Amino acid sequence: NNYQTSAPYTIVTSRNKYSGDESSGRVKVFVNVYGFSPRPVTLKKNDKGIWKAYECSSMFVNVPPPASTKKKDEL
Repeated sequence: NNYQTSAPYTIVTSRNKYSGDESSGRVKVFVNVYGFSPRPVTLKKNDKGIWKAYECSSMFVNVPPPASTKKKDEL
């Protein structure tokens, strides 16, 4: 697995009864991750009304390294 992706990029999320309410300015969503349980991400609404990831450390747990050790920088 060389972690190749292509556009358009799609993130599938879900919520549950413990996700909180948008009116509080803070909600928890769950991001679907192939091969794993959905990962929680806490979002906070800033003073401009934009939702930003506030806590997302679970997104990086148990991520296997790429099969290829050769780095490819296309930029």
